[in-house]
Amino acid sequence: MADRLRLVTLLTVLLCCAAPRPAGAEWYFTPFVGPAFRGTTTLLDPEYGGRQRTKVTFGGSATVLKGVVGAEADYAFLLGFFQNPACDRTPSGGSCPSLGPLVTQSRLQTLTGNVLVAAPLSLTHESLRPYLVSGIGLMDVAIDDIRGVLPINTTLTAFNIGGGAIGMLGTRTGLRFDLRRFSSLNRDVPSGTSIGGPARLQFWRATIGLTVRY
Repeated sequence: MADRLRLVTLLTVLLCCAAPRPAGAEWYFTPFVGPAFRGTTTLLDPEYGGRQRTKVTFGGSATVLKGVVGAEADYAFLLGFFQNPACDRTPSGGSCPSLGPLVTQSRLQTLTGNVLVAAPLSLTHESLRPYLVSGIGLMDVAIDDIRGVLPINTTLTAFNIGGGAIGMLGTRTGLRFDLRRFSSLNRDVPSGTSIGGPARLQFWRATIGLTVRY
């Protein structure tokens, strides 16, 4: 599943770069970083027990905007989403429900295609330009436990919604501020890998990135 997601990501980037620019449209390429917070899941989660966690997320987006409406491809990578730093301490901290580290490695990747609606340039000019964004895509989830009993490697359908603002510092470069909520859509997973029915995974993501426009 991870290889499939990486392939889809690569194809998306190549298509965005190769696509001709519509007359009057602007392209924005934005690498970003920020926290993913209030993350919870019903997937087997021995080090957090389904409780909230905050992780660093890295990623990038490619956006084409014509007038007030645009399209966006967004990719992000969250390392260690299911690994609790408190479980590495001796003795384990109170926020670790297990007897020690049980997850050897984990990852969470998201890839979404979104529709973006921005404020008209006639109103904002080159100051902060707010926008709303929403779309669907994929969440790639992988968890390896220390005993190798219940490894998880699955891809969930995902939905995201949020907003932000783009502020240009010059003709070509600017800053982009973004806040959105990601949530998986209900999906059955192999028995024993989800607690309480269909798999659910959700979190908020706040990022800042350097935007290049052309």
